[in-house]
Amino acid sequence: MPGVVPPDERMWNMQTNEKSYVSLEEAQQILVNQVGMDEWLARPQTERLRLLITAAGRIDLLPLRGRPAQEGQTLAFPRAGQEQVPKAVKEAQVFEALALADSSFAPRERLEQQGVSAAAVADASETYLGRRGRLISRRAEQLMRPYLRGGAGIV
Repeated sequence: MPGVVPPDERMWNMQTNEKSYVSLEEAQQILVNQVGMDEWLARPQTERLRLLITAAGRIDLLPLRGRPAQEGQTLAFPRAGQEQVPKAVKEAQVFEALALADSSFAPRERLEQQGVSAAAVADASETYLGRRGRLISRRAEQLMRPYLRGGAGIV
C-alpha cells in the first residue's frame, strides 16, 4: 500500500538516535568487503536492528571517559567536547553486533557471566580471560580503547 511504512521501518525510525549510533544502511557501509557481511545481510532486518541496539547498549555500559555532551541524552555518545558520534564508535557498534550474531559466542559469554574461568570436556579445554562486562568483538574493543577510562589515546 503506498504511503504505509512497513513495521520494521517504523521500529527503526523510533529507535534511530535513541538506541543506536548507526542505521542499517550505515552498518552495511561499514561492513563492505568485511568477513561476515554476507551472513549479516542474510539475517532478517528486525534481527539486525536488535543486534545493533544490543551492541550500542553494550558500548554504553563500558567505563567511558568524560561525560555525555548533553544532559539527558539517551546514548553515551557524543561525549562532552564532541559534536558528533566518532566514526570509531559507530564501527565498534557494527563489529560488536556482528560478533553478537555469531551464536558460538553466546554459550561462552553465559559461562563467563556465571563466573566460570575455565571449562574442559575430554581432552579439550578453554580458559576465559575475565572479559565479563566487556565487548565480545576484539576489533570493537580496540576501536573503543581511546574512549575508555584508563585507556590509551587522546579523544
